[in-house]
Amino acid sequence: TGSSEGSAISAERCKENKAAGPITYLSGYQYQSSASILEYIAADELGYFTDLCLDVTLKPGSGDTAQNTKLLASGQATVSAVAEQDLIQARANGIDITGISSYSNAGLDILMTNKDITKLPQLDGKVVGHKGYVPASVRAMMEKAGVDWDSLTLVKEGYDPSVLPRKQNGLEALTGFVSNEPNLLK
Repeated sequence: TGSSEGSAISAERCKENKAAGPITYLSGYQYQSSASILEYIAADELGYFTDLCLDVTLKPGSGDTAQNTKLLASGQATVSAVAEQDLIQARANGIDITGISSYSNAGLDILMTNKDITKLPQLDGKVVGHKGYVPASVRAMMEKAGVDWDSLTLVKEGYDPSVLPRKQNGLEALTGFVSNEPNLLK
């Protein structure tokens, strides 16, 4: 409130920022309370974009940050929170996007297993659930541990981690996000 266009920058910079055109921010997952989302919402609410002569539109992402990489590359989004692993995987697949900052040197992707799985090679021939794809970091970890990748049955399970202890669809392991799913299961 009380922001006025260009109040935080010079008139010349304001003109340059306006010339940049519309900017679309696509969140990683809806409008959840994570730093990579809240900072943009707060900046918008506090009028910072107006102060900087920026035309910013906020849009909620679906949670599939791999899809966000495609939306960035196609110009449907200008800025998005994308996991470093998704950035690496996108670039390896020819999707030309650039990372500009990182909140952590560790990814969010994890593999959760049922209690009877104590070593990853025990997953050979078992069912592993994922949210649309198995993150490259999780696959690399499994293969490094000696899992026979081709023996796995991979199934899309979505975002409800309770399917794992219920062994829905025969699940023995499930990819997840370290930030919330282990706590949900606990």
